[in-house]
Amino acid sequence: MRDKKADLAGPGIGDYAELERILPQGYRSLLTPRQTQQAIQRLPLPQSMVH
Repeated sequence: MRDKKADLAGPGIGDYAELERILPQGYRSLLTPRQTQQAIQRLPLPQSMVH
């Protein structure tokens, strides 16, 4: 099984030590990975990305 920390790192996060410092202890997402992807897909594209 892969490390779950890789799922949390994103743009603007320098490294895992910084990520652990920022997130509260015992952090758990309110959404499942599937719900997160469904929510992202429902977001409108910014006008700068629309051709």
